[in-house]
Amino acid sequence: MLQNRPVAFFDSGIGGLTAVSDFLDLLPGEDILYFADEASMPYGNKSFEEILENLLWGISFLKEFDPKLLVVACGTASSVLSLEETEIEETIYCPVLKVINPACGAANKITRNKRVGVIATKATIETHSYRDALLNMNPCLEVFEKDCPELASIIEGKLATGLTLYDINYKIKGFTKGFLNIKNSEFGTNFLEGENIQLLDEKQPLFFDDKNKSTVNDYLTFFKDKNIDVLILGCTHYPLIKDYIFNILKEKVSIVSASKEVAKEASDILIREKFALKRGESGNFTAYTTGKEETFYKKAKIILREKSFKSFAVKNINKNDFGKNKGVNLTYDYFYRYVFKNKILTKTKS
Repeated sequence: MLQNRPVAFFDSGIGGLTAVSDFLDLLPGEDILYFADEASMPYGNKSFEEILENLLWGISFLKEFDPKLLVVACGTASSVLSLEETEIEETIYCPVLKVINPACGAANKITRNKRVGVIATKATIETHSYRDALLNMNPCLEVFEKDCPELASIIEGKLATGLTLYDINYKIKGFTKGFLNIKNSEFGTNFLEGENIQLLDEKQPLFFDDKNKSTVNDYLTFFKDKNIDVLILGCTHYPLIKDYIFNILKEKVSIVSASKEVAKEASDILIREKFALKRGESGNFTAYTTGKEETFYKKAKIILREKSFKSFAVKNINKNDFGKNKGVNLTYDYFYRYVFKNKILTKTKS
């Protein structure tokens, strides 16, 4: 049945888990499939060509699991994918959501003075994806964009600081031995896995030292004289420091999270199309990372704190090994040719 298929999320790292968390608040019984291209993180400082190549490979990987919906839960990947009209749905055979339009739609609805700010990665700001979407919705808006080149990497790094696998705070039944015994081995055997797991409330690490605070303050100082009344968090990592940003900008500025808005849109689509899975229990969570499983889990257990899962697994995936062992190269090559036929990489960064 279509309802039983997973909902897939793609991100360069763990930022997309903020969208997963918001989505599970709305539809807690859904099975989640998550792809984190941590080996290539951060996307924000890469060329458009590198970003798109990694994105299309990730999508081709997720396609093998036949998802009912794909959420590109990465502001940078969503922006690069939006440079040209590319009908990815025709190759993955399911709806594909990008974070841009849902966030812009929310900002357009709540702004009172028509002055909207956007913070995002360098690559995202270079595409002007949020600005263009906002102005398409409402030409009367004034949009102020600010790139934050280091912010996603700072957040990723702080999430992993001081955490060890053996400090895990969990409640579980039938926990597999493999979870606590990670070894380098052949493709497909690197994993963290458990059943009936609840990730309990974990105290978040101290995010910012004085240097980090100075960096973030410098980014936000850009808006000091812009008189914005709405700020879009255009990278899915940024909701993790939403309170800190809010305290700097004070109450006069409303915060719009791209993660929360795309989660609402995903939920609305599934309910409207009758694709939502209605069951009285938690769903399954499976993550594939191009980085280290242990590092991913350390971060995920903080972002997904208080969420319950029927099963929880984190597995390592290597691009070269996957293509060799699973024969997905033809799928990836087709995606590559399909998207690049419009010469997307020749578009000027204006």
